[in-house]
Amino acid sequence: MTVMTFVALSAPLVGAASLFVPGVNFLRRWLTAVSLSLAAIAVVASTPHQSSSGLWATDRLGWLLALASLFIGLCVCQYAIRQFNEEQRGRRILAASLATISGIVATDLARTPAALIVSWIFTSALTVVLLRVSEPGRRGRLSDSIAFISFAVGDSILLIGTAIAYFLVGESFASMDLATRMHGTGATVLLAAGTLAAVVRSGLTFRRSWVTDTINVPTSTSALLHAGVVNSGALLLWRLHELAGNVIAIDVGLAVLCVAVLVDLAPKIHARVDLKGQLAASTVAQMAFMLLAMALGFPVLAVTHLIGHGIYKASRFMSAGGATQQRARLRRRLPRGRVLSVPVRSVGVLGLVAFAALIGANIHPNGAVVMGVFGPAAAVLWWSRTGTPVRAAMITWIAVLATLAFYGCVLIAVGGFIEPEVIASSSNSPWWTLGLVILVVALISLRRRHVPAVTTIAVASSATSAPFIEDGVAA
Repeated sequence: MTVMTFVALSAPLVGAASLFVPGVNFLRRWLTAVSLSLAAIAVVASTPHQSSSGLWATDRLGWLLALASLFIGLCVCQYAIRQFNEEQRGRRILAASLATISGIVATDLARTPAALIVSWIFTSALTVVLLRVSEPGRRGRLSDSIAFISFAVGDSILLIGTAIAYFLVGESFASMDLATRMHGTGATVLLAAGTLAAVVRSGLTFRRSWVTDTINVPTSTSALLHAGVVNSGALLLWRLHELAGNVIAIDVGLAVLCVAVLVDLAPKIHARVDLKGQLAASTVAQMAFMLLAMALGFPVLAVTHLIGHGIYKASRFMSAGGATQQRARLRRRLPRGRVLSVPVRSVGVLGLVAFAALIGANIHPNGAVVMGVFGPAAAVLWWSRTGTPVRAAMITWIAVLATLAFYGCVLIAVGGFIEPEVIASSSNSPWWTLGLVILVVALISLRRRHVPAVTTIAVASSATSAPFIEDGVAA
């Protein structure tokens, strides 16, 4: 571990501890900003190398995710300071949030199985603590109890799988670099255990999960958990696929589960009347999409989408109050504009799909995969929006097109940065499979009669596509 890596991991913990020093409560905004900024500077100063050695080190993926985590953490903590002002519990929540951010960064920068498992469990424990101090009443006890049970089950499975892998591989397993490929039964067991742990952390259940239950805690806590802790499931799968490779049976099982969750959950997002509830259900759907991308052999798409989802979801939670008031004002207004005819709407759909195909085929090898997913999603958004009265339809279409191009280019650029660390897999699916799954989920969800047709397609698309699409239909 280098000095810079140590600073990146320890600075948030030092900031959390300093909040309890007598007489510094009025400095908590500066202490929080300095500790997280210092950690970010240390990450930036660390040169990302895949061959970096040590328990914690900086490769390209860890470098990028750690910076995103610290940026999200800084925004969330500053929001928490404004939210709680001088409340007594504000100091405890802020300290627990800083410690949780440290656990997330440690998971991002882990380079050995031992460091990865320790960081994962450390983050789980801090998440339970954060939930407990955020809502000390009955609802808070229920929230942290659900999280504790979920993490206890998932992390126990991960520990058992790790112990079996250690027994089969030998003492070298604990210090083995994640870029080193394992083989045999130990690799399969570890990947299976890690997949189950990632599923639990992502909240992929058909009923109440710890992810959806976080709506009972303050907004700052919800934002941090949905933007940081939940996303680590996709990171765990990336790291374990680096170490253990792909196992077809495990990937197929994960894909089936993710599709089932999407089909079950997509029509229910708008069934909730509370905005935080919609955002929480949307997080589970987004995690199902990311894990599905991992299962189908598109890790670059999954991880780049993870970064966009984390930043987006944190901002959406922190603006939930204002969004509720804005939506109420919009509903009081009379519809303006006109409903476009079916031929005009169809031309718009064809134009978006054609543009997605063009940009996907010529920008980057990952472009076909990216646009194969987000192109249909943008077309569905356009179709659903123009099914109601709309003003300046051409401007709306251009805005959707520009957003699609911008977001796609950003994802392709990020993917190009981390792609050198992707270990080639023989189980990669054709580039069009993920987009096809999105359309199938939308069509199946359309059969749910209690949800209007247009809304169902839009929600199904938002559940499995880019954050800007989700913003268009779930906000």
